[in-house]
Amino acid sequence: MSRRLAIALSLLPLAGCDQWSGGSFVPFTKVSGERALAGETQRLVVTARVGDVLICPSSAGPVRIEAEVLVRSKRVEVEKAGKNFEDHVRISERDGVLTIEDAHRDAPDREDWSVALKVEVPRPLAVTAVTGVGNVEVRTAVGEVKAQTGAGDVRLSAGDLASAAVTSGTGNVEVKVGTISGSLEAASGVGDVTAKAAGVAGRTVAKTGTGDIDLEFAEASPREDVSATTGVGDVRVTLPANASGRFSAQAGVGQVEVEGLAGLAVTKSIPGESASGTVGEGGPQFTISTGTGDVTVRAGR
Repeated sequence: MSRRLAIALSLLPLAGCDQWSGGSFVPFTKVSGERALAGETQRLVVTARVGDVLICPSSAGPVRIEAEVLVRSKRVEVEKAGKNFEDHVRISERDGVLTIEDAHRDAPDREDWSVALKVEVPRPLAVTAVTGVGNVEVRTAVGEVKAQTGAGDVRLSAGDLASAAVTSGTGNVEVKVGTISGSLEAASGVGDVTAKAAGVAGRTVAKTGTGDIDLEFAEASPREDVSATTGVGDVRVTLPANASGRFSAQAGVGQVEVEGLAGLAVTKSIPGESASGTVGEGGPQFTISTGTGDVTVRAGR
């Protein structure tokens, strides 16, 4: 059973296109705007300081932006604050990169504002989605993807990608994608990490300090090295039946279970277990470990 770790912040998970509220912030206004998506635009960058970031697909038309703005009313003269779209959201474009950001993030009173951003795009783009505190969810993307938060959950669901780096300081990380032609990184400081890809041609790193890891290569065996490590938690790695490579699995305090990988021998000790060996001919190095918890490595269904 997965260990779900409570985040010591007033964060509400994204559900549909719901946004973030909590702490001492109170609702101030909701604003929306549109911008035509130029043919030469290849990357979308969405940045908030405090607040969720959500990137959704739309059927057609321009890029649509919605922002839910919260404020610390005891520290801001709300009667004098503007409620226009441009007061809270900044948009710019240069060299094929469309940037949408919290307009308060560099202001002197930035700590007193929260801007949650929802962006709908009519076609997939390479994506950079970042917030300091809040959840990040990317539901459509191509090319290179970076999704990051300091505190909150991060979710990425997309088709084939060039690369993916999905990270949280404190929160759960979930990745579900097609084939990645480059590298995959899914990491949290404290939280569970779940990553499923049809295949990854580059290096794969899944890691957390405290939490479970569930890593699956659904269709193709990895071509480059794979690392799945946690300090405290269980680690599960699922591979296709034709997987090959050099394996090192270690549970400092816990058990190691191997299924469908002839050639890997489990060595039992107190208080932990380990397994190592080579499967097939050639292939990448698999490093799978936990300090305290169980390790399961299986191939085939």
